Amino acid sequence: MKNLLKVLIVVAVCCCLFSFNCTSGRKDFFIIFGAGFRNDTVSLELNDNRIMEKIILRSDTVTDISRAASIHLENGNLVLLDEGMKIVKSMPFKYDEKLKVIIKINERPYDKSRSKKGKYIVISKHWYYYNIYLKQYKKPVSFE
Repeated sequence: MKNLLKVLIVVAVCCCLFSFNCTSGRKDFFIIFGAGFRNDTVSLELNDNRIMEKIILRSDTVTDISRAASIHLENGNLVLLDEGMKIVKSMPFKYDEKLKVIIKINERPYDKSRSKKGKYIVISKHWYYYNIYLKQYKKPVSFE
């Protein structure tokens, strides 16, 4: 019963995260943190702008996502949300077809640059080898 409740909460959080207005032609994107985080300290820079600084992420073992932080760009403003979908940080952000992503996990830097292939981005990590994966999707991600 508790696992069912957790799944329903995660689905509700994902629906809220991805229910922002997604008009075609706009340069919006969404970033969530996926599997593999085990109390890891994470910092994130996008196009040389520090977005997150030393946030502890832990991936849920059932849903494989970390709800401690998510990021979205809407109408030229980059917004960092916490686990309760409350705005932690909001700032103007210029974005073109390329996005330079530098993520530090436990003070180890990883450079993941991407061109625009999809507006839904999931950043995950191998729990043991510290490999970082940045996957992009054109449609909202559904975790089952």
